[in-house]
Amino acid sequence: MYIIVCVKQVKNYNLEKRKTSANSGSNDMFHNPVDLMALAWAMKLKQMYGFKVITISMGPLNAKSQVRLLYSYGVDRAVLLSSKTLAGSDTYATSYALGELIRNYFSDYSMILCGDKTLDSETGQVPHSLAMALGVSSYSNIVEILRKEDCFEVTCEVESDRVKMTEKDKLLCTVTQGPKDYVNLPAIKNIIDSESKEVEILTSKDLKVKDEVVGQKGSYTKVISLHEKNFVTRRKQQNIVFSEEKMGMLMKVILGESL
Repeated sequence: MYIIVCVKQVKNYNLEKRKTSANSGSNDMFHNPVDLMALAWAMKLKQMYGFKVITISMGPLNAKSQVRLLYSYGVDRAVLLSSKTLAGSDTYATSYALGELIRNYFSDYSMILCGDKTLDSETGQVPHSLAMALGVSSYSNIVEILRKEDCFEVTCEVESDRVKMTEKDKLLCTVTQGPKDYVNLPAIKNIIDSESKEVEILTSKDLKVKDEVVGQKGSYTKVISLHEKNFVTRRKQQNIVFSEEKMGMLMKVILGESL
């Protein structure tokens, strides 16, 4: 009985900008923050119900050191899917590859947890595409997860409304925040132990999939360039002054009277 958490390692593009050209080849990465929130949910469920927690990441081999750090959060297994043929995968090819990985190696899972978006793309498509690839139900905006007998009870919040649903079969949930009143930080013992633990490396060959269906070849879209969001500065408040005559005309228009 275990829970799978999808954790992506994203590039620190702000750090790249500050580097000199001599160091421009460095690939500094960090865990996608909202994926760590999904991991916090998994660790809470582990504490409450005894689930094992497996993290799955997909990326280059130089992400291995970051993936190993996931052991410091208390996970039981950390897996990295890495292969040159997977490079350039769009949301479709990514969800397909992850689906094949789970189907072939971790089919006995009870739940999959994901952050709703990643900092380097923010499409929010991979989790629910993964659910489709696996043929399971997916839920978003999760604010509570409980295990009752052989069912999961999940609570979703949409604006100010909350809806509770019960799912007996396997399911996938995406979160935008961690569980209330629960914080999952790396423990000193786990940090020390993580140094001796190995990351499980799997490739596209292990998935037994053709190169034509993953990576750039199997993608329907292609990233041309990346850029930061430009936030538009809010306009300052402006006061509009009407003369008494114009105000009278405006009120007639509003009331539907002839001028």
